Amino acid sequence: MHAIIQRELDKAIKILSSINCKYAIEDPNGEIIGELRIEAKTKQRKPCKYPPAALSNYIRPFVQNLPEGIVTFIPYDQFERNDLQRSVCAMANKRWGKHTYTTHMLSDGLEMYKYKVQNEQQNII
Repeated sequence: MHAIIQRELDKAIKILSSINCKYAIEDPNGEIIGELRIEAKTKQRKPCKYPPAALSNYIRPFVQNLPEGIVTFIPYDQFERNDLQRSVCAMANKRWGKHTYTTHMLSDGLEMYKYKVQNEQQNII
């Protein structure tokens, strides 16, 4: 470690100790200095609103064999409208890719339209 960095580290430790602070410092060499222990933070996930795969199992029959140029209607059923739309979009992105469909929320369900996609080879002269 460079002398200037060590000097500043020692100064910080001296100040923290003089005012009776507990601390944990990880120096540039990866050594932990101080009496506190650093714990890895884990991200807490929200509890699931629905049973596993409930949304995807509900959506799949509407989306699975949807031909291009057709509008389908997916009722909200027991699902919240934003949750349903989010899951429909995730499934459509995975199956067909971005910008291949659009959705529109109505009061009683979700409309989905799969765009007609031109074959890129048709554009070659």
